[in-house]
Amino acid sequence: MSIFNWNTKIENIPTEWRETQGKGVKIAILDSGAQLDHPALNHLKAQLGDAAHFFYVGDPNFNPTSGVPTVNGDISDALPMGEAHGTACLSILAAQPEGTDLGLSGMVPDAEFFVIKISSPDKAARNGSLVNGIDLALKLGADIIVCSILPRMSQQVSDGRLTDVFQRISDQKVLLFTTLLNTDDFETFNKIMFPSSRAESIVTGVATSSIVNSKPSDSPFDNNIDFLFAAAPASTCTADAYDSRPAASSIATIALGGIAALCLANARAKNSSFRRFSRVEMLSALQTCAKDYDPAALISAQSLQFYKKPSNNASA
Repeated sequence: MSIFNWNTKIENIPTEWRETQGKGVKIAILDSGAQLDHPALNHLKAQLGDAAHFFYVGDPNFNPTSGVPTVNGDISDALPMGEAHGTACLSILAAQPEGTDLGLSGMVPDAEFFVIKISSPDKAARNGSLVNGIDLALKLGADIIVCSILPRMSQQVSDGRLTDVFQRISDQKVLLFTTLLNTDDFETFNKIMFPSSRAESIVTGVATSSIVNSKPSDSPFDNNIDFLFAAAPASTCTADAYDSRPAASSIATIALGGIAALCLANARAKNSSFRRFSRVEMLSALQTCAKDYDPAALISAQSLQFYKKPSNNASA
């Protein structure tokens, strides 16, 4: 395969954003882990040294009240449904090519990454582990948190715990990107699940041709959805190789987080004292990279592109 460069593949991103490569931005990826021995990702361990950047909060023994772990955890990909989901997502942002004409190049390879594995030993992602992962990412000082998987197993989380964690997201101006279900059914696509149901989230997913064509004219996309993504061909890492297939919602979510990192890196490059965007400010910036909703264009798109949701309200 020739090099698939995520930094240049998505349309309408300002050149000055792309050129930052995400330098100086801290990104926490909450997912099923990652195969860091993959040739496109094995630079991360050496690059980050001995500092703890890889955490296994899905471990039944993980204690969220004991502070930030000082050693790296076992974050080998849990391979939910047999696929290296977290590895694929990490590669979109962090991958480096194997050579001059082979592999994958990430969107923000100069960012600092925290890989937080929320999958449990039975490969399930649960609400409690997700909340623990967000809590840890906040303690680590992450600017951006991306969760491209949806918890399918319930785990009781107290209202007080939820209020505390999500209030800190808002207070610290940390950007949380979450995803939608992969489906071809409009009604299912529109059923927003936790954590995308939270007002603090920035939500996106792939609207397939079936979704767009089956959408009733009098049924709007859910108000929690901020952007739609085209199901154009996209390349990612697998556990030990590469794969190219139409983009899914998880890919859209991690890619949108990457664009936000480029935007934030550019703002800091221009003003060294600039800290973070609020959710509303970042939504406004991301709107400039998205095309107006056009069902025919979205269905037929062969290049990676975000679209504004019809009547999308950036202040929502």
